[in-house]
Amino acid sequence: MASTDRGVPWTASIAFLFFLAGQSAAQIPSAAAGVPQSKERAAAAQKLKSATNTASAQTNLSGRNSSSPDVNTIRKLLETHDQQSTFKLAQLIGQPDPKNATEICSGLGERRDAIFVPVALHGLELQTDPGAQESCARAVAKLNAPEGFDGLNRIALSDQQPATARLAAIRALARATPEQAPSLISLLTNSDPRIRAAAAYSSCQLRMKQAIPGVAAMAADPDPQVRQAALDAISLWPEAFTQQLLTIASNPKESEDNRILGLTALDAFPTEQKTAALVKSVSTLLDVQQPRDVQLASVQLLSQVPEARPALEQFSQKPGVLPEVLTQIEVAGIEPKYTAAEPTSTSASGSYREEHSDNSAWIGVIGGIAGGFLVIGGNLLLEWFKQRAKKKRDEPRKEILRKMLRDERFPERWRKLRTLMHVIGADEATTKRLLIEIGARGSEDGEDLWGLIEDHPFGKKD
Repeated sequence: MASTDRGVPWTASIAFLFFLAGQSAAQIPSAAAGVPQSKERAAAAQKLKSATNTASAQTNLSGRNSSSPDVNTIRKLLETHDQQSTFKLAQLIGQPDPKNATEICSGLGERRDAIFVPVALHGLELQTDPGAQESCARAVAKLNAPEGFDGLNRIALSDQQPATARLAAIRALARATPEQAPSLISLLTNSDPRIRAAAAYSSCQLRMKQAIPGVAAMAADPDPQVRQAALDAISLWPEAFTQQLLTIASNPKESEDNRILGLTALDAFPTEQKTAALVKSVSTLLDVQQPRDVQLASVQLLSQVPEARPALEQFSQKPGVLPEVLTQIEVAGIEPKYTAAEPTSTSASGSYREEHSDNSAWIGVIGGIAGGFLVIGGNLLLEWFKQRAKKKRDEPRKEILRKMLRDERFPERWRKLRTLMHVIGADEATTKRLLIEIGARGSEDGEDLWGLIEDHPFGKKD
């Protein structure tokens, strides 16, 4: 009979894996079950129940009396496609060293073999380091097996699990289908605001229609942090929350950042979805009493809708409109109409001009030169205003990007480019430009992820 170098029987290796699978299946509540567990796997777990006792007795899941292997050893185990290496990985993933668990789960996720689901779930439940928990949960999701998503639902719903493990499971469920993540709906009313925020974000990523009432209720919550979390989630799916975004954007008591984020999310709508009601509501924000950035965000949104042109033209004629706002209106192709200054009386100076008519030629020359300088200066000033307006328009988006890339809900500090684009309401090229300008870079592992260079310096493995 083949055996491992620690004397663990080969049959015990298989038994241990099925034991883990059986435990996950037994603890999943029916409300969280997406797809039924495999009958063959459940039967095998029951048949080998006696063997699991032997396997469990010989494992070192707590890491006692076991030396921590180096990265190369772990990688070799990941590359070996047999039960013995899998059994060793199951032992190592439960050790206290989070680096090992992270390395193992990163490899398991890439192998795309559902046999490793129990191992990754085991690591998620045993690890206490948030980064290792994230890696384990992400590996479960990447394995894309029904029993894996059932396990994530179970952990997300369990009040017995640490909050960090639950949050990791909730975020990993964003890789599922709406039908595979039923726990997200009930978690929208959880007592822990962090759980509610994560559930709202993942459910909006999945565009779960059942989540709309719960997320809308969060957007009206008296707690500003809950509203902020709801707004972050809504920005991923703005078309489902038009009324909530308008309410936030037009509320003078709301924070300016939230108001601008609400307008930015509305700006991400396809042009055909920017209805007359939406244009009318946003047009009310074209007021010189509104904060400058709210005016800029409103003009940016309305400038892309032909039906809003009369409102922009009317606003451009009001006294007190800031130069950068007028410049943005002009960039949209609307020529601001300024009120001409009243000409001064010339009767008192008539005799003077008659007496000195011989100087008129020189006055004309000097006037021409001065006019040329004024034209050049005016063009430079206009260009300065345009660049200044562009910078002012970009700055709120840059600040939002910084907040997202430093979001503590994502310990590894990587965010999807698609998510960043949706939240700031910009296309891919603009988003990448803004990310580079704030000191961010893309991931080197082939995934479309971005993070700040200060968190991910070059030379560090992504």
